Amino acid sequence: MNSKFPGATLAAVIIFSVAMAFWEASVVIYLRELYYPNGFVFPLRIMPANIYNIELVREA
Repeated sequence: MNSKFPGATLAAVIIFSVAMAFWEASVVIYLRELYYPNGFVFPLRIMPANIYNIELVREA
């Protein structure tokens, strides 16, 4: 990529990565609040299979 700013692509990738990390963290907080509103106390509430599979793929 020809640019007047040699580090522009790297800066864009870093900014995008940080933004996606914050977005992913907010989704995790939201899911924890939905499925474990009282925190991680026993007995834990079982996640539906489709949500569990999505979480497995997301963490991979």
